[in-house]
Amino acid sequence: MEKFCIHCGKPLGTDAKFCNCCGKPAGEEKGVLMQKKSIARDTTDAEAEKNESIFRECARRVFGKIWAVAAVAVLAVGAFFGGWLPASADRWYVDCAKSAHLLPSKGYSVIWRKVVFADGTVKTIQADSPPQENVICTFTDGTKLYRLTDAFYTMKQIYPQQYSEMREIRDEFDTSGLTTMKEAFRDCKKLREIQTLSRIDTSHVKDMTAAFRGCEHLTNLFPLAQWDMSQVEDTWGMFSDCKNLSDLSSLAAWDVAHVKDPRAMFFGCARLEDISPLAHWDVSRVESMRQMFQGCSKLADVSPLAHWNTSKVEEIDRMFEGCAGLTDVSPLAQWDVSKVKPGFWGGRVFYGCRQELDLSPLAGWTFLIRDVRKL
Repeated sequence: MEKFCIHCGKPLGTDAKFCNCCGKPAGEEKGVLMQKKSIARDTTDAEAEKNESIFRECARRVFGKIWAVAAVAVLAVGAFFGGWLPASADRWYVDCAKSAHLLPSKGYSVIWRKVVFADGTVKTIQADSPPQENVICTFTDGTKLYRLTDAFYTMKQIYPQQYSEMREIRDEFDTSGLTTMKEAFRDCKKLREIQTLSRIDTSHVKDMTAAFRGCEHLTNLFPLAQWDMSQVEDTWGMFSDCKNLSDLSSLAAWDVAHVKDPRAMFFGCARLEDISPLAHWDVSRVESMRQMFQGCSKLADVSPLAHWNTSKVEEIDRMFEGCAGLTDVSPLAQWDVSKVKPGFWGGRVFYGCRQELDLSPLAGWTFLIRDVRKL
């Protein structure tokens, strides 16, 4: 087999030990030489592939760490400027005003500097809004998001100078931990617009005593239609003296099964004529209906109440006192009044109604005073 110099590539003699051209030691046969070159090339390719694999792995780890750091940075910035820390599927935590508050809420979520409420309303948080007592943040439109986590601060406390002249409520309220709304909007005599109240979380509220008492200009309660009333036990005087309230349609779907005391709930609602939305209320736990519709002078039809479960009711005195429009009480004949206590005022259920009102259908109501005009 012909030999070649491995240094300069010139042919060599059969037995030559040195190259006649370059003088260096003789090389291998051409086949052996090519085989060694192929092996060397394969080895180089394998090492190159191995090095490339190592490089890719290192790059993956480095970029993975970079992305992790970036993600943490995004969350941190989000928390700093408005909260972006989902604690679970239905609860968000927010630190809007760079204060120490981390408040859970089911009524809204916070993404960057925008608050998205459950009904789709979006408000932008004002930059560098300083924290105040019970204020989570201030919005760019000047309204605030109040922190009300246990007892609802009444309008007298939140707006001590303006509450009696307020025509609308524009501020928002975090009420996720709220347990009472007692007298919340009491004596807001000029209040007409309550749309923002539709976003209040009432799912833990137990006491609604006099919540809207004296709100003389309220005509309907549409924003309250979605309120969760399932835990409420006391609605005493909730809408009493709402003289212009005439539409109760938004209360039709309220779950009032836990209510025990709705005394004077619609006391003094002089323009109230239609109570049919209350027809399917579950009042099986109610113990007192005293003065519930007293002063509803335009109320003429009580048939929607015919199927109310009154088996636990102990007080119904003055319930329809002053309802001068009543013409027929026979739908109430089906009521179970076996637990009603006579008491001093017990018989005054229909006092002040029209003279010709026929009470004979209620013959089983032995505690009634028959003369509806006087005691």
